Parts: sequence; C-alpha cells; structure tokens
Amino acid sequence: MNDTRIASEAVAAYLGINFGDPDNGSAELRRAMNVGAITGILMGVGPSGISNVVPTKEDNLRNTIAQMKNDAVLKRIVAENFGKAQDDQHVGMFFDSFDKYGITEERLTKSL
Repeated sequence: MNDTRIASEAVAAYLGINFGDPDNGSAELRRAMNVGAITGILMGVGPSGISNVVPTKEDNLRNTIAQMKNDAVLKRIVAENFGKAQDDQHVGMFFDSFDKYGITEERLTKSL
C-alpha cells in the first residue's frame, strides 16, 4: 500500500500536480525522472532482455565456469563417498578377522 502511494505521488509530481510541495512538478524534477527512467531501461531491462532473447552458444565462458564449479562439487562428493566405502570395507575386514580367528565379543572384552 505504501509503494502504491509513493508511485502515485511520483506520477503526480511528474505530471506537475502539486500537493503542497513547491518542488513537485518542476522542470528539473521532470528532467531527473526522465534521465532515471532512460537509465533504468538501458541498463536494467536492455542488456538482460537482450541476453534472454538472443541465443547464446553453449560453449561461452559463463557456462564453462558454471560447469567447472559443478564438476568440482561432483568430484568432492564422489571422493567422500569413495572414502566412506573404503572405511566400511576396512571395518568389514576387521570384523571378518574376528570370525576367522574365533574371537568372540566376550573374549574381546576380557582382553581389554
């Protein structure tokens, strides 16, 4: 609601409708608002709109950097999972050696 009021006051000021402030509706204010609108269109909407409409090559720098970041994340995930699998295998070998030599839980606790 507050944004609507501010927007309506700005439009009224641009059109020269004075709400008690003598600076509202001045030529200088209108000129500044025109410059701001043109700058917003050219710098905000223009480049992003063009980049969304114009087809880009898949091998551009932005996609390459994004792919490299994704690859680094995948490498880290795979390495962590490989390490965990090795740890599981080592623990399995440890417990298999207990079975091989007939070491029971009771015998292990007595030896500690």
